[in-house]
Amino acid sequence: MKFRRSICTAVLLAVLLTLLVPTSVFALEDNSSTLPPYKNDLLYERTFDEGLCYPWHTCEDSGGKCSFDVVDVPGQPGNKAFAVTVLDKGQNRWRVQMRHRGLTLEQGHTYRVRLKIWADASCKVYIKIGQMAEPYAEYWNNKWSPYTLTAGKVLEIDETFVMDKPTDDTCEFTFHLGGELAATPPYTVYLDDVSLYDPEYTKPVEYILPQPDVRVNQVGYLPEGKKVATVVCNSTQPVKWQLKNAAGVVVLEGYTEPKGLDKDSQDYVHWLDFSDFATEGIGYYFELPTVNSPTNYSHPFDIRKDIYTQMKYDA
Repeated sequence: MKFRRSICTAVLLAVLLTLLVPTSVFALEDNSSTLPPYKNDLLYERTFDEGLCYPWHTCEDSGGKCSFDVVDVPGQPGNKAFAVTVLDKGQNRWRVQMRHRGLTLEQGHTYRVRLKIWADASCKVYIKIGQMAEPYAEYWNNKWSPYTLTAGKVLEIDETFVMDKPTDDTCEFTFHLGGELAATPPYTVYLDDVSLYDPEYTKPVEYILPQPDVRVNQVGYLPEGKKVATVVCNSTQPVKWQLKNAAGVVVLEGYTEPKGLDKDSQDYVHWLDFSDFATEGIGYYFELPTVNSPTNYSHPFDIRKDIYTQMKYDA
């Protein structure tokens, strides 16, 4: 699944965390052999290798414009990166951003920052970890200096810092790409293998669940729009699926359409089309009743006419 261009396109975390579906999750655990243990990392998406980017998102402000995608890294089969294309740099560096919010830094804790970043044009990027609202205190920022990117060359960052201020639960990991830092648009900045590690921190267990077999649009679907999902399953025959509401009641059933091997992910996939279902509601999810798998379900999602209305205000 790939998330396309929008203004500050973050899925509302509050919706995900308040759904009562037992399989409700916030993130997918990765098994990176090059990054610190996932359970001790403050970030919920680090490698982008499943084609997902949430909770990473972009922000445009006052003239800044960008688009984003999760793309294959050339010459590295199976490796993907978060790609932000700057279309208009705006007047200031913060006019175009990519960021991960919802972070808490604990006083006295030591944090290790790691990431790979590159661009297809020489430019600069200001990277900071700090408050996402006024007074915008910054706790790590390369000593207030932007990093310089040389076109086509990967910059690897590996630094540590100590949180010497009071514990702050209003933090974000932010990359400023606009204004005086930008190259001549359009050009693309790539982020991969990003980590904010704290050995004293452990992710809440309920948010570290395996990748489900049914991959849906976690933002949600429009009632009258096209509604499809991807099912990962080795069966060469159609597989029965059930759509359930938040109370666990089956509201629709059907069978998948086998599509074979996906060359990018090396998964056997099926197509699940439920476009004819137009009943609005929150907390819908899929189950595969005949598939013997501990992950034979989907993330919860909504079907609403206003599903995308709030996004432009989520800056």
